[in-house]
Amino acid sequence: MPFKVEEFVSLASKAKRLLSVEGNATNQVAKIIRMETGINITEHITRYDGRPLYAEDMITTLKERGIHER
Repeated sequence: MPFKVEEFVSLASKAKRLLSVEGNATNQVAKIIRMETGINITEHITRYDGRPLYAEDMITTLKERGIHER
């Protein structure tokens, strides 16, 4: 916090799809976004083993899910 609701909603409304990337098992930020905006993010990349989440990890996950585009 502070969470700028109007700015987030404006940006999110332009997105083709939304995906949260979080370093916890419970998707805490996605839940806060839903509580504050009503926007439910249903796709998540999470890592909760204490190790950093690198860009390469995210790209690999996106490719596995058929999401990654160049």
